[in-house]
Amino acid sequence: MSRAARIGVICVIVCQVVLLIIAGWKNRLVLNPDGVAYISIASHYAQGEFNLAVSGYWGPLLSWSMVPLLTIFHNPMNAARISLGLSAVVFLLGSLSVYQSLQIHPGGIVFGTLVVAIASIFWSVENVTPDLLMSGLICLAVSTMISPGWIQSIGIQLITGVLIGVSYLAKPVALPLGFSMCVGFTLLWVMSGRHSFRPALRGLAVTLIGIMFVAAPWIAVLSVKYDRITISTSAKVNHAIIGPKDVERDHLHFRVFHTPETGRISSWEDPTSLPYKYWSPFESTKYFKHQLRLLFDNAGTVVESLVNFDRLHLALFALLCGLLVHTPWRENMALERWRWAAVPIFCISVVYLPVYADSHRYYFLAYPFLFAGSIGMVVWLTRTAQEKINIPRMLGIGLVTLSFLGAAYSPFLETLRGIETDSTEQTYDLARKLQALGIYGGIAGAGDCIGWGGVYAEYVAFFMKQPFHGCEANPPVERIKASGAKLMFVNRLLPLAGELDKDSSFNSLDKFLFKSREEAAKFPSKIYQMRAAGEYQQLFRKP
Repeated sequence: MSRAARIGVICVIVCQVVLLIIAGWKNRLVLNPDGVAYISIASHYAQGEFNLAVSGYWGPLLSWSMVPLLTIFHNPMNAARISLGLSAVVFLLGSLSVYQSLQIHPGGIVFGTLVVAIASIFWSVENVTPDLLMSGLICLAVSTMISPGWIQSIGIQLITGVLIGVSYLAKPVALPLGFSMCVGFTLLWVMSGRHSFRPALRGLAVTLIGIMFVAAPWIAVLSVKYDRITISTSAKVNHAIIGPKDVERDHLHFRVFHTPETGRISSWEDPTSLPYKYWSPFESTKYFKHQLRLLFDNAGTVVESLVNFDRLHLALFALLCGLLVHTPWRENMALERWRWAAVPIFCISVVYLPVYADSHRYYFLAYPFLFAGSIGMVVWLTRTAQEKINIPRMLGIGLVTLSFLGAAYSPFLETLRGIETDSTEQTYDLARKLQALGIYGGIAGAGDCIGWGGVYAEYVAFFMKQPFHGCEANPPVERIKASGAKLMFVNRLLPLAGELDKDSSFNSLDKFLFKSREEAAKFPSKIYQMRAAGEYQQLFRKP
């Protein structure tokens, strides 16, 4: 990069950090169920409760990053916001490394850094998840693997492996993703004619050693916990929930009353032991056909997620053409490194095809590669032997940048204004009111299990540090009594609320929590305190 380009990149990074601080403050209470799990696990680590902290479903790295912050802040959401902000910075630095290693146009590097910075502001507060952190680490690994020094240097090969291993600690899917990308880039080194098979294979072997050097200790910890060789339990669960609808296959912690493991706020911290209905496509012809339909449907989902990163929906097409539609193929692949950006896109697409794939955050990793491929195609289409200002190239780079900014602009502005978090803020205020009244105990819900009966009831439990006992859509009164919860959130519009009003075992807290009947009527749930809790329903089984 020229001096001006370097200054531009530095300015973008500084602006990103400032905007992350603003966005983090404006959205400090934005929460999601995954966030409850990651923060709760971090609390277990901070308190030395390692039997509760180790979970095969969640990667530990994001929680580890929160541990020292939890000792500083009373509100754990502040720790989460800082960790997510740092994750966004890692993602930006990883993307910048990718742009440089793919040798895209200097103007593309500056504008590419800008679009990643803008997009990552929203992604850093939208959810509490490790997707940005994992993506940034893998980008750093890719940038080392496609650099010329990877073939010759054992040190660079080990660094590549270590980065992929650390990304596995952020999110388990990084392990198969990293393995597949290592194989893909090794093949490109050989097929492009840049190096012979033997040194490329040696580089792959050393990189895999680096991966296992970091990943093996965590795999050993999980294997001891679950009494079998365990890399992760998330893939198995995510395959279970998209099975044929002949039985209930959804996540159970929001579908049925139960008690979480002693010491946990939610069973979502480690859902491995819940009785999911696991299935195999080889059990029957029906299941095999269902798996084929899933592969087809998920392929459409992946493509839709990738094309929506840019407003004109051209980046994926440009990248595929850059890989496949050109001659002479081997010579172009050897000389024009931007074409290699298609490898991570292919690996990302394939790894999610057999399981649950319907979340755009799964594809953050693709973002810088899509931009790099688009810029590379623009430069290739506007190539000229004349040394002068290339107006078509400048216009093309500008158009690509505007296309990506167009898709990220509205979420970015929404983030700076503050994402609509009225319900989450209400859960925080409600938790403080209940604590001030000295009302504690396990919480469950009935009615809207993706709203106040389930998700938001769990948030109240999280802020109160009380166990969440699940939710059922419309349970009978006797089932509520046997739920094991002390506080029950019930949709006011359900006839069930009237039944509980007449039952002497339940005490409505409306008069304690709200100033008037009118104010209480506006609140979606009616909260009951149970005078006697019934028996817990055990959902857990030995892993």
